[in-house]
Amino acid sequence: MRTFNLFINNDFVKSADDSTFQSIDPAKNEPIAELSKATIQDVNKAVRAARNAFDSGIWKGIDGDQRADLMLKAAYIMKKRLKENRISA
Repeated sequence: MRTFNLFINNDFVKSADDSTFQSIDPAKNEPIAELSKATIQDVNKAVRAARNAFDSGIWKGIDGDQRADLMLKAAYIMKKRLKENRISA
């Protein structure tokens, strides 16, 4: 079974208290992945990292319509690559 950590500040990290939970395949009622379970500290750390990245980076100078276009483009690319990102049990 694959394990997935939190993605915070451009890095994959375990949760602050090292807790996890299993993602269950509803069709088979079997676990398919172990996921890090975010704590309040993890969420606050992620929000601070996102705020800092926004305030110091290129996003700050891009208007909302341009950001939306870029996000839609990213979603399109992720959708095209869905098969290679699937979790197999």
